[in-house]
Amino acid sequence: AKTMQVTETLSQGLKREYKVVFPAKDLASRLDGQLADMKDKFGRTTYAQQASLLAARLYAEGGRDDAARAALAWVADKSPDEGYAAVARLRLAGLLLDAKSYDDALKTLDAKLPPEFAALADDRRGDILLAQGKKDEAAKAFKALDPGDRITVLDTALQNLGNVAEQVAQQTFGGQWQQLANQWE
Repeated sequence: AKTMQVTETLSQGLKREYKVVFPAKDLASRLDGQLADMKDKFGRTTYAQQASLLAARLYAEGGRDDAARAALAWVADKSPDEGYAAVARLRLAGLLLDAKSYDDALKTLDAKLPPEFAALADDRRGDILLAQGKKDEAAKAFKALDPGDRITVLDTALQNLGNVAEQVAQQTFGGQWQQLANQWE
């Protein structure tokens, strides 16, 4: 059974929490039906884009990678909001990277993205090229990031990894890791 926790913040700043428990198979079928209904009836709305991004995450966490990729591809192709489309493309490229569909992942990133997503796309492109064994091309993609973008990408990676990245850096570089990180600024 899957548990979903919902937190509601009331106008006074108080919070109420609810826990809903569904058997995993029921959750999957309900999610499929609700998402299809949302896309059909409200496909051009922000809610449909957000629902598809959330569904993609739930699908991926549940091991339904094809459904996750389909939900992300729908947002990437249909979203009127270029920000949601860019987020979907970056996440889709990540899932395609995990599936070793490197060419498809690179094609996903070839679409025009808003400038604020360029650094994340270049970083993801570098990851894909590195996974393909194209070290020189990967290095070129990583080096193409300007220093400010490198910090942004590194900060995003650190946020995603939490303490793990700091621990690895400490083990690898000892007390010098902070000095090395500061050199990037």
